[in-house]
Amino acid sequence: GLGCGGSGILCVSVYYSRFASLYLFPVLNVRRNIHQHSSENFIYFHLILQAMKQRLSTILLLLMMPLLLTAQVYRTQILSPKVMSLQAHLADAWNKAPVIELHSEQQVSISFDEMSHEYLRLAYRIRHCNADWQASSMNELDYLEGFSENDLPEGATSEATTVEYTHYELKLPNDDVRLKLSGNYVVEIFDRDAAEEEAMLLQVCFSVLDRKIGIDAKVSAQTDQAYNDKYQQLSFELQTPMGMIERPDSDIKILIRQNRRCDNQVFGIPPYMTSGNSIRYQHHPSLVF
Repeated sequence: GLGCGGSGILCVSVYYSRFASLYLFPVLNVRRNIHQHSSENFIYFHLILQAMKQRLSTILLLLMMPLLLTAQVYRTQILSPKVMSLQAHLADAWNKAPVIELHSEQQVSISFDEMSHEYLRLAYRIRHCNADWQASSMNELDYLEGFSENDLPEGATSEATTVEYTHYELKLPNDDVRLKLSGNYVVEIFDRDAAEEEAMLLQVCFSVLDRKIGIDAKVSAQTDQAYNDKYQQLSFELQTPMGMIERPDSDIKILIRQNRRCDNQVFGIPPYMTSGNSIRYQHHPSLVF
């Protein structure tokens, strides 16, 4: 058990930022990475006026209000009251997170119900994201084969139900679009004919992994907080090719999630020790669950 009703799952997600790639390795299973991050920028304007004859200088400092220049942070969510029953998982495996291996036959399955029998021209758009789930600056030609925006497959209308609805399902990758790179992706599903402020129906985050490094993880009841109590402590070691990662503190981003939970996820902890091709994460307060 991992402190969650006597049973649980921990997973470790490893991001190597230099290659904008995502490596996921399970402790007990692979789990989706969601992390939200924000920052503020303050802009100062300095107006320097020089009076040449009087040899006087006047400096005017204007401090503006903080400008929130943070890009949107994506997460799986419904954005329209007309949509219900959103599900995202590995195709043919409803209990597994939406994570697939690069260049494999695996697909992510996305399904939902639109609460009407109306004919809608629905479409989807795929964006590449950074480790913090903000849209990356990469050109779509670098990470997609096909078109980034496509029509959603036709839905199936309900029959003999109290409430009318249309069920839609999308699987990725498909014949219209394939993924070239590992990393985080977001799918936005929208109504082509709706007004701009009402067009977006939902967004789903999923990940594509490329196994490049190994991981050895352990969970112990002997923690830095107590011994054989209600907590368990995670420790793990990354085995990397020699010289592949030069700056583990900045090049690697770690995310740990318990049972797909976001409320207690751990992101961005520093390594405890680096030796040769081994990077260890242990004795960290955040690794106690």
